[in-house]
Amino acid sequence: MQLSLAGCGFLGIYHVGVSACLRECAPHLPVGGIAGASAGAMAGACLLAGADL
Repeated sequence: MQLSLAGCGFLGIYHVGVSACLRECAPHLPVGGIAGASAGAMAGACLLAGADL
């Protein structure tokens, strides 16, 4: 799966929610790459690092 997360400032909490949902509900989908800008980059880094969301 390739994932792109846009820069969105204070709406970045939605990226965190989607990342947490993907990790919980679709662990069988391998993450091939993540691209992000601003808040999307922070959410993507947390997803790749396995941070507790």
